[in-house]
Amino acid sequence: MNKISLRESTTQDVITIADPQSEVYFDNYKEWFQSKNVTLYETKDKHPKLPKISIKNSEICKNTKNVDILIYIQSHWENIGKRSLLRETWANRNVFRDISVRIIFILGKPSKSSDQMKVKNENLAHHDIIQGDFIDSFKNITLKSILALHWINEHCLNSRYILKTDDDIFINIFALLEYMISEIYSKNKVVMCQLKQNGTSPIMRDPKNKWYIPEEVFPGKTHFPQFCSGYTVLFTSDLIPDLYKTSFTAPYFSVDDVYVFGYLLPQIKSVQYEDVSNALTLNTKSGLQEYEGNGPLVHVAVGAAEKGAMEKLWTRTLQKLSDWAKRHAKIVDVKNKQLVT
Repeated sequence: MNKISLRESTTQDVITIADPQSEVYFDNYKEWFQSKNVTLYETKDKHPKLPKISIKNSEICKNTKNVDILIYIQSHWENIGKRSLLRETWANRNVFRDISVRIIFILGKPSKSSDQMKVKNENLAHHDIIQGDFIDSFKNITLKSILALHWINEHCLNSRYILKTDDDIFINIFALLEYMISEIYSKNKVVMCQLKQNGTSPIMRDPKNKWYIPEEVFPGKTHFPQFCSGYTVLFTSDLIPDLYKTSFTAPYFSVDDVYVFGYLLPQIKSVQYEDVSNALTLNTKSGLQEYEGNGPLVHVAVGAAEKGAMEKLWTRTLQKLSDWAKRHAKIVDVKNKQLVT
């Protein structure tokens, strides 16, 4: 399979697949990204759990008036190859011709200084890493979530929507905008996710268990309350200041999905939940069968940890672009699976 990437182009390169001016076509996408005033959560207090930030990249969202969608991807420092692949496929900031996208990777730090140099060199090349000064381990995974909330609150509240995902997840970014954002653009404080219903997920109280939750968290409960499965969560940026504020007093535990979307989120007033479980799957095999088949695409997000899955899903996405996507994507040649800046 050819390497799928964005490449530089000249005016002569560009082949317009669908010219918005060539025919009558009603597209209210600009309404989806109307900016809203979101108030920064300001405090002089240091966060009780969050160490200092090693790599900040505070200018990512400041070179544009508004960011239509900010994508933050939780990644382990070792996963340089995964991040590279994401930058070359769906998580490239230049996928759209007229929609502003920014991408950040949330990392902890390695234990060796020689490995930290690898992270610094990667960041020098791409300027998209946000790294906390804490060891990148499972017990610190919730620190990544707090770091993301802090960074967005401080540096990217001009974004309209926030997409949270992981580095082994494929997102059909065209379908996400067309079919998900189009459903929530007129709403405030809304979150779209695979919703785990109250009482369906057991709480692990054994300290030896990877998913251990101390007794002071959800006291007297044997099962979690409602929360979002965190591998794909789309939400409006007006939730960020309240989430970050609430994290100052929340007890720390290492199940980050539940921490953010099951503990912090329910404490915010007027939150609207949209359960989009039918559009999300971690089943790579069925996702590939769907994308490589001749039927319609149903899943916006697909688990893509298997080797080659990300590339295959991206290739088929470009070959199955909707009319809306063709109008907004920077496409040169779908046959050769290439996008251009």
